[in-house]
Amino acid sequence: MHARPRLALLLAVLAGGCARSVCTGTAPPSAPAGAAPAVAAPAPEPMTGALPGDRIPGFRTAVRRPDGASAREEPFDSRGTKSTTVYIVNSTTCPYCNAYAGRMREIEATYMARGVDVVHVYPNRKEPAAEKIAWHAEQGFRGGQILDVDASIASLLEADLTPTAFVADAGGILLYRGAIDDAASEGIPSQRYLADALDAHLAGRPVAVRSTEPEG
Repeated sequence: MHARPRLALLLAVLAGGCARSVCTGTAPPSAPAGAAPAVAAPAPEPMTGALPGDRIPGFRTAVRRPDGASAREEPFDSRGTKSTTVYIVNSTTCPYCNAYAGRMREIEATYMARGVDVVHVYPNRKEPAAEKIAWHAEQGFRGGQILDVDASIASLLEADLTPTAFVADAGGILLYRGAIDDAASEGIPSQRYLADALDAHLAGRPVAVRSTEPEG
């Protein structure tokens, strides 16, 4: 009894006919009710690193937040951020950082109002902590300040020049790395890389220019 369906199929093929699922390429009948559904393979985890597409290296430290005439200190976890975050590797003595100070303030004023966190990382070992704190306050920065006393965070970010900017989404995936714009001096920039990256991400679009080479 059980051989008849197979025999009928064989006879149909030999006679020039065909079973629909064999010759036409149509899908065979669906699996019976109660069968376990196919499970898709999980998406690969992004690599940890300092390049766009990488997940930002994990580090925990303290961040100083401007609070009126002083500052308050709170814990900071690069893997625990809840919003888009801009990291700027900064320096009190770098002439490029001094030239960019006004444009850094513009980035803060424009994008912190839109929910973006801005954190300045100060890794230069030759600059005393008190000098970094005073300079940050003198510039009127509204973003947080991390005193990277042993330059370990800058090393994780592979940042050798100041200023170098990074944009990470709320999940810590790097979207942009490089220069703030294309005018390292006090000239008028023609390409606003950092602002363009933030505008694109906040609008739900992919970042067009994901990496540039900063001067410093």
